[in-house]
This record gives sequence, structure tokens and C-alpha cells, in this order.
Amino acid sequence: MFAQTVTLHYLSDGNCTLKFIYQKQELLVPAYVLLKALLPEGATDVYIYNRLVKGYFKNRQVGDQVEVLLSDGHKLSLFS
Repeated sequence: MFAQTVTLHYLSDGNCTLKFIYQKQELLVPAYVLLKALLPEGATDVYIYNRLVKGYFKNRQVGDQVEVLLSDGHKLSLFS
């Protein structure tokens, strides 16, 4: 049997990171990196935005938070 504690951190700047422990080392992975890894190859930021905001278009706060998440990818120079 194997168990792993995974924690999602919502940071004060609006970003999200996923924390887990691997070989006794704590790792923090930005949520943008996880999205790009798990979505189909070629998924654009527009696609990600539309999927995350789907159903919440009238709630501007959700859109703003997703924009912060996507801007994190540009800071990391991660485009594919």
C-alpha cells in the first residue's frame, strides 16, 4: 500500500501550486505546469481559459484568477 499527501496552495498573488513529497523532498509544482502536462498537446492558453471559466463568464473574479494562473506560465517561459 502507498499513500501520498497532496496539498494545493492558493498563494497571495493569485497563483496555485501543488505540494507533494518525493524521496523526502518537498516539491512545489505550479498549477499551470500541471495543466499543460495533463491537457492534450497543443492546448492553447485560450483553450485553458475557456475550459476553466466555463459556466462562470459572468463572475469576473473567476476570470481574473485564471488570467493570473495563465500569466504564471509566461513568467516561466513555458509555451508547450
